[in-house]
Amino acid sequence: MQKIKQAPITSEKLGHKLRRFENCTSRFEIFYDAGRKKFNHGLSKEEQERVEAHYGRSFENPNDLEFWSNINFEIKHDVEPVDMENPPDLLKVRAFQALKSLGNFNDIISGDSTSDFMLTDESKETELEATLYEKRDLAIAKLIQVKQSTKYCIGIAKFLLPGSIKISTLDDAYTKIRQFLDGKIIKGSNEAIRQFNNACDLPKDELYVTVDFNEALRKNIIRKNADGKFHNPLTGTEYGKTSKQSIMYLMQPSNQEEIGAGGKSDKPYSIRYQLMNK
Repeated sequence: MQKIKQAPITSEKLGHKLRRFENCTSRFEIFYDAGRKKFNHGLSKEEQERVEAHYGRSFENPNDLEFWSNINFEIKHDVEPVDMENPPDLLKVRAFQALKSLGNFNDIISGDSTSDFMLTDESKETELEATLYEKRDLAIAKLIQVKQSTKYCIGIAKFLLPGSIKISTLDDAYTKIRQFLDGKIIKGSNEAIRQFNNACDLPKDELYVTVDFNEALRKNIIRKNADGKFHNPLTGTEYGKTSKQSIMYLMQPSNQEEIGAGGKSDKPYSIRYQLMNK
């Protein structure tokens, strides 16, 4: 047996941590798209056949338009058991999902859904929640290791976070990456964890060059020329038509002078020298 219940939120709303007042109900109908002249019931083909057989009506029959339009559903704000083998319950769930008001439990807890209600099977709820917590715990443990190197931690932070977020110290980097892993900067903790793990899997040289390339691009140190190629205006050197091609070009040992080492001996036209003095 599955259940519909309110999705949890991390901040208080209505004086508590629920989205709707308890001991109340919400009502809704099957959405009718007047432009397409079609009900957005959310049912699969097989499910639609089951529902139509139960009611003895067809969603495609214009004569049944009034019948479907007059169906009203009620959702309790506490817990509502639903039997997906029961056609009326099946229609209620799918129509509610089609309104984007009902999300799946694993999407809700990972931050990939902002629906007010969630559909959950309590026998699987604990397992799914534990899996997400385990993934997050492993990512945090990896972050603690990353924090042992100031340069690397700042590099990971700059790689992951939008350029508008300023990162200059180790504490900045660690704090913002933790917020990132909690799904506070991008939508969804699962997606944040995936991006963090991918960043950690990159060779460090590629990570650092990617960060410097992106920053140089934002600061107009690297631009696109008339041929659509990224280039350094001070040298006229062309890197490539895509960011990936350009980063691979700058990583080649023969082009070290172009990217620079990030020290005082860098040539004035090198990317890293310009970044230090921008």
